[in-house]
Amino acid sequence: MKRLMIVTILAVAVLLATGPVEAKDHGIGTGAAIGLGLGAFGLGAALGGGAYGYPYYAPGYGYSYPVYPPASYYPAARTCWNPWSRSYYVCYE
Repeated sequence: MKRLMIVTILAVAVLLATGPVEAKDHGIGTGAAIGLGLGAFGLGAALGGGAYGYPYYAPGYGYSYPVYPPASYYPAARTCWNPWSRSYYVCYE
């Protein structure tokens, strides 16, 4: 928390010390604006196409049946009788 406060104070001090800068041109050109718009459209289409493309071939969005791995075979544990404690215990023979 202390580090965040120090960084914020330094950033505000740098911004206030530099002062306003006058722009020589008024924004960007028409060609650059068209390029930025087309680039943003292409990037959005590429990132969004994976999530929303081909909805009929997509997985079930969490509504399908779960796929469980096949169960492993474990033989039943063998038990032996202990007459002293009158109970069964697992034999490792």
